[in-house]
Amino acid sequence: MNKAPTNKMLRLTARVSLPLGLAGAIVAMAAAPALASSSLSVTQGGSSVAGQTVSSSGGITASGSDTAPDPTGLSAKRTLTLTVTPPGGSAANLTSPKSVASNQAGSISGTLDPTCPVWSNSPCTQAPNGDYVFSFSDGSTTKTSSLTLAIAPSAVTGFSGSASGSVATFAWNANADNVPDLAGYEISGGGSDVHVGVDACDGGNCGVSIDYGSGAQGSTDAFTIRALRSKSPGSSSTIASDPASTSVTFAAPASSSGAGSGSGSSGGGSTGGGTADSGSTSSGGGSSSGGSSGSGGSGGSTTGTSSNGHTHGPVINAKHPGVSLNTFLPSARAGAAPDLPSVLTEIRPLPQGTYKPTLAYPDQTLTSSVQKQGQSAIGHVGTQLVHVLDETALWRSLAIAALVILVASHLRAWVNRVDLDD
Repeated sequence: MNKAPTNKMLRLTARVSLPLGLAGAIVAMAAAPALASSSLSVTQGGSSVAGQTVSSSGGITASGSDTAPDPTGLSAKRTLTLTVTPPGGSAANLTSPKSVASNQAGSISGTLDPTCPVWSNSPCTQAPNGDYVFSFSDGSTTKTSSLTLAIAPSAVTGFSGSASGSVATFAWNANADNVPDLAGYEISGGGSDVHVGVDACDGGNCGVSIDYGSGAQGSTDAFTIRALRSKSPGSSSTIASDPASTSVTFAAPASSSGAGSGSGSSGGGSTGGGTADSGSTSSGGGSSSGGSSGSGGSGGSTTGTSSNGHTHGPVINAKHPGVSLNTFLPSARAGAAPDLPSVLTEIRPLPQGTYKPTLAYPDQTLTSSVQKQGQSAIGHVGTQLVHVLDETALWRSLAIAALVILVASHLRAWVNRVDLDD
């Protein structure tokens, strides 16, 4: 059997397939970038807080990193960004964006200071409580991490109280935290909790008077006050500060009694006597009526009963009483509107052409500039050719093609030396 045609065909197939296969592998490796991975971590005080609640006011550090997404990108660049989005706000950079080469790993980090965040203007306003979203991006991949900021306000200072009858008057210093979500104060004691708004403060001083009713008279009660912050913007849930305390002594109610006397009427009457508690007595036609006595005052129309039986009336804001006692202030109606005049003065228009223009500006001359192209068409084409030849991708492709041709020529020389004859 003649094997010469078969050997010749095998040699020809080897010469063509090996260079083409090697060239395809090289081109595929150059076109497909390596798989890149990225990560984002959020820490505070050395412990991870991502997805958890941060309850202190220390700095919160976010760090993002990734591997080289494109090992073949010798001159390409990518930008790393690290942002934070506060509740109800827009994203802000924790640090300046960072530019790194595409064939190198990169990392970026930044810190959020809740006492003076990056989006706060001078003077600093503390970051509000709520959910925050940290985001790391390398241009192609984005990683996010969320946490909840739940920082309590500082404790109230200068808390003191005094009593007059059943009304306790409290005073304290305004909370020094410059926070946007201060929700007021809560005074506890006397069998009830009373919420006081921030309108109880005037400058740095705060004060309020509360009527605890007749049940509080003759007792000494302990009271505490806490500052309140909202858990998130617009939320009715609050976070309380550590308590500050004071005690108030209510004076006992004063007791009173009365005695009555009368004179006899005509016809031999006699005097009658009576006591304040016994009603009235009469003898010999004379009569007298006894006195009566009362005790204690009662609260206003918004009184409530607490767990120990005490009652307290409306909260009276000592600084701005109109805010909390609108329903108790006297009301007055406006007087009747005066009658309109029966004859209206007519304003006659000016006759045409009897007035002068008030803004007599001179005529304005409008000018426009025309920019002429100084470069000829041939020069423009040359510039475009230079721009095309300067592309990195073109030179990279030419280099790969030259490498493939060199390898193919060596393979062909090697295949020519292989003897396929038996």
